[in-house]
Amino acid sequence: MLVFSIDPGVSGAICVFKNKDILDIYDVPTMVDGKKNKRQINSAQVTHIFKSFVKEGDKVSVIVEQVNAMPGQGVTSMFNFGQSFGIIKGICAALSFPIYFVRPAKWKKHFNLIGSVKDASRTKVIEIYPTMSPKIARKKDSNKADAILIGKYFIDNYKNDSFHGVYYANYLKYFERARTELIYSIGYNHKELNDKLEIKIVVHKFTITYKKPILFEDKIIVESFVKNVSNFRVEMAQNILRDDEVLAEAMVELVTIDNFGKPKIIPEELKAKLSSYI
Repeated sequence: MLVFSIDPGVSGAICVFKNKDILDIYDVPTMVDGKKNKRQINSAQVTHIFKSFVKEGDKVSVIVEQVNAMPGQGVTSMFNFGQSFGIIKGICAALSFPIYFVRPAKWKKHFNLIGSVKDASRTKVIEIYPTMSPKIARKKDSNKADAILIGKYFIDNYKNDSFHGVYYANYLKYFERARTELIYSIGYNHKELNDKLEIKIVVHKFTITYKKPILFEDKIIVESFVKNVSNFRVEMAQNILRDDEVLAEAMVELVTIDNFGKPKIIPEELKAKLSSYI
């Protein structure tokens, strides 16, 4: 299991674990944004760090500290932190990495650090991983220590209730991928729909019922059923299953639009192929 644990923000850090061993630790890469010399996360470099460790067949998890705004924190500071948090979530979504979140109170309680000074995390890391001492030798390396402890907390607890299920938003990605596969199965892809038929298929309405969690390392199947096809709409039902057990159900209403975002009638050829799935 490959784990990327992240203390988010421009002053944060990224730690890389392979099973229970630390492979490396980085400051979150940043770059200057605009004339005011404000720092922002270098998303390209974060992506490079992720990809440099992941090999085909690796099971990957990303664990991120979920921090809320602090009393007295300025609007600009809150915005910058939110932007950094969003960048990390976006990278994980693009790479199809499952992402988990942990609040500071949980991992700090796990290591008996509630109420301690920030630098106490460095001491705790050196106790657990003595060989990491040279990489967190400076007081300002507490960000790296936090990232290490966040990852260690995940490794210690990911099979427990705190990490019992896949992050709920990932279900949407599984459903979307299955719909794309259905389009492939009738002889189209999204580029061909756009270039040849000059239409786009977009989600108009989506409802989901979560029944049971998708557990870490589960093998799942996503079913897609076409329920109705009209001139402008396609209604579908979808299920996520583990063996024969339904974990989630969804109803989705798709509509077809042209390149200007206006409704466009579904071509008869495409309509007939979709209707064959009813």
